[in-house]
Amino acid sequence: MYIIIALIAIVVFIVVGEFIRFQILIARGANEIKLATPFSRHTNLNATSTENNIDPYAPIILVAGDSTGYGTGAENPNVSIAGYIGNDFPKSDITNIAINGLKVEGLLNSLNNIPYYQKYNIIVLQIGGNDIVRLTNLDALSENLKKVIEVAKKHANHVFIMSCGSVGTAPTFSPLTSWLYENQTRKVREVFMKVVAENNDSSVRY
Repeated sequence: MYIIIALIAIVVFIVVGEFIRFQILIARGANEIKLATPFSRHTNLNATSTENNIDPYAPIILVAGDSTGYGTGAENPNVSIAGYIGNDFPKSDITNIAINGLKVEGLLNSLNNIPYYQKYNIIVLQIGGNDIVRLTNLDALSENLKKVIEVAKKHANHVFIMSCGSVGTAPTFSPLTSWLYENQTRKVREVFMKVVAENNDSSVRY
């Protein structure tokens, strides 16, 4: 009897501890979201190459996805992935439509809202972290990712897909939760790699 009570107490302790951990994580995330500003830069595409030092052949780039694309957590927009791209291509036109908390399904909706005539040289998709944390069904994830790629290809010559690192290594999580998210990270990555490989198009890279 005492053993059962002790086990129940341990389970309750773990559950309460995880709840507190998540509340801390949510609070920190909310604060970072308030402070974050996405990197975007719009050149005057109607200007000649001699005006404002604009190169008419500079790439037109779209960044889409979740908080990793938005730049949440970055010290400033210039040190986000979009910011680094802007630094490497200083004359490029960069549009950032990333949204905090987005999953692959939501990314599909974002891309479907792009006017059919809008074209980019490059689309950078940063996505997958929230599908890991929220344990998205892998079959649904695969189908939505296939649709995301097809829509992106209609708007760009090159599509680059980036997912996050192992979510389970975040110090906020307990060993049990870390194991769960590390396992889910591997499964999500396998889905991404399989879908891109099956697409068999060199214009899409992961």
